[in-house]
Amino acid sequence: MIDVPARELKLIRNVSTHGSPPYFDPGNYAREITFNPGGSAITFTMIGNHGHWELRTLDLVSGAEQVLFPDRCAHHLYPSWSLDGHLAYYRNGPPQSGLFIDDQFVGGSPGGESPVAWIDSNSFIAFGIGGLQRVDLRSGSIMQMVSGAARFYDPAVDPGRSRLAYVRFDGPDVDGEEIWVAGIDGSNPTRVTHGGADFKPAWSPDGKSVLFVRFGAGLSLYDVASGSLTQVTRKPADAVAWAP
Repeated sequence: MIDVPARELKLIRNVSTHGSPPYFDPGNYAREITFNPGGSAITFTMIGNHGHWELRTLDLVSGAEQVLFPDRCAHHLYPSWSLDGHLAYYRNGPPQSGLFIDDQFVGGSPGGESPVAWIDSNSFIAFGIGGLQRVDLRSGSIMQMVSGAARFYDPAVDPGRSRLAYVRFDGPDVDGEEIWVAGIDGSNPTRVTHGGADFKPAWSPDGKSVLFVRFGAGLSLYDVASGSLTQVTRKPADAVAWAP
């Protein structure tokens, strides 16, 4: 955990957060980090003793760790907390695969799997066929927000609930995995990075910047007002999350 103003590092869990076989121990590898709404704990995915990815929560005060929704038959991936404490994630395995919220099945994932980005307690942005979609849980409606020939994933909603950051990949006018920022409705899309492999955008709590992972090159920070990019860390990383 990084204290940005103090420029201090604190080890909260001795576990690998980057690598590929055979360079890491799959039994001690974590990814997809997210803070709970109060910032007192983190939820992450880790391979359990049964060989499947499982969700774990780590209390940052006591250090207590526990497995959420124990399941020996399926992978649990891409956790995302809503502001009022609901946990969305994807379950992959029998008897049912798809998006779950608080251990309750919500629907399939025809477009693939990627963390959802909560807008409020009843709606979120999700990765679907042809782009990013807004899902309303009360009405069941699905509205296309960002679409095109490219692939879109890793949506992230800013704290003011007015802007959306996401990854755009594999399209006619895309050089690689790029970070884009748009209005919450997909309007006025702006390309942040060009080429390379950038992913996992995360908004700062004040909404002024976006932190993201650059493949093999650590974390970079995008300043929304100036459009400037700053490299923050140099060692490879796979995921990032801001405390609320």
